[in-house]
Parts: sequence; structure tokens; C-alpha cells
Amino acid sequence: MQKDYIKRRIWNSLDPFFYVGEVVGRRGLHYPYLKIIHLPDIQDFLDSRDFIFITINKKPVPFKVIEKNRENYDRLLVRLEGIRVPEDTHKLINQQVLVLEDEIRNFYEKKPYVPASLLLDYMIIDSEGKQVGKIKSVNFAPNKQILLIVEHEPELVVTLQKPVVSKISHNDEVVYLGIRKEDLSP
Repeated sequence: MQKDYIKRRIWNSLDPFFYVGEVVGRRGLHYPYLKIIHLPDIQDFLDSRDFIFITINKKPVPFKVIEKNRENYDRLLVRLEGIRVPEDTHKLINQQVLVLEDEIRNFYEKKPYVPASLLLDYMIIDSEGKQVGKIKSVNFAPNKQILLIVEHEPELVVTLQKPVVSKISHNDEVVYLGIRKEDLSP
């Protein structure tokens, strides 16, 4: 069964980028590597990338990835073309790492699962059919629990697990809860 929900997403030509992480440090003297902490649920996508974008002066700049080594599930070491000495890495520390949104969505189009990171802007509907709000961010707790932060007054946190979440409809971009909105604790 092929899913077509990714093709239905609205393309935003003003912001075609998807945030995946940050450059948090460097390693190595002769061939400097950048240490990237990224969203833990997209490691297979990042492992397949030959290009990434890193912000410089708040603008995305493309870099060709020459070599990469996985440090753990949410940390990646990359050596980039044009970065030859440790001093070249200083301007990249604490900068955002971005990819093209259509590339990440195309990558997961034929996969049996979709990372929680791609659920941003999905609508949350409770068990009574009432709209709760849209997902504005996804957080990863230390115990590997995935938390969906919902735009609501007051802000709500929903764990991405059954029975709290009963179903996800990618065609409609909706997450259905197995509980009532009132049962969510603010």
C-alpha cells in the first residue's frame, strides 16, 4: 500500500527547509569533523544525505558531506567539503542544520512509518471528535518517549503512544486521540 500523504502537503516556497538539528562542536585536528545533534527519529534519513544546509548569518548554506560517522542515535559526525582546518568550523558551531523538506518527505514516502518530527502542523482531534489544536513541536524525552506539544490555551503535551493516540491519518494530517481533551493535563 503506497501512501500519498506526502504529495498532498502544501509546498511552501518561501521556506522549503526542514530543521533537523544543530552543530554543537567539532572533533579532529587535521580533518575537522562537525558534531551534529539531530532529531532522533530521522537518523536513517541523515545517514543517507550527501548534502546538508547549515545556517550562516541566518541563511542556509549548502555543504557537501564528504564523510560521516554515527556517534549514537542522535549524534552524527560529518566532514564537509571546504572545511579543511579547525578554524573553518568556528563560524558553524551553534548553527542550525537544515534539509530540503521535499527530500525528507520523499525519503519517508515509501517507508512503513513516519517520524514524529514530520507530524508538525497536524491537527489533534480528541475521542469526542473535538479539535484540540495543531502540533507546534515534537520533543524527545530522555526515556525515548515522544511528546507532541499542541497549540492550545494552556499549552498541552500529548504522548505519542497508545491508548493516548489511537490513530494517525496522514491523508488528512490528523492525529486522533483515544481520550477526551479534558483528560489531558495542562
